[in-house]
Amino acid sequence: MIRIRVRACTRCREYVLIHPDNPLNQNLIKTFEGKHRGHSVVTVDIDEVKGSYRNFEEPKSEESLKESSE
Repeated sequence: MIRIRVRACTRCREYVLIHPDNPLNQNLIKTFEGKHRGHSVVTVDIDEVKGSYRNFEEPKSEESLKESSE
């Protein structure tokens, strides 16, 4: 059985999936940890947070917002 691990902020109740071999995911984790700097961030199994926490989404840049509205 494959265990899916996440980084979770207990203060904001958000999590981000961990994909160790994916460089894009590593950047997303850095963004997540930057946003939650100073909060309690833990690494847990997804089963511990699913349903009570929401998935973290990277903030969109202004340029990507312009492209999606065209």
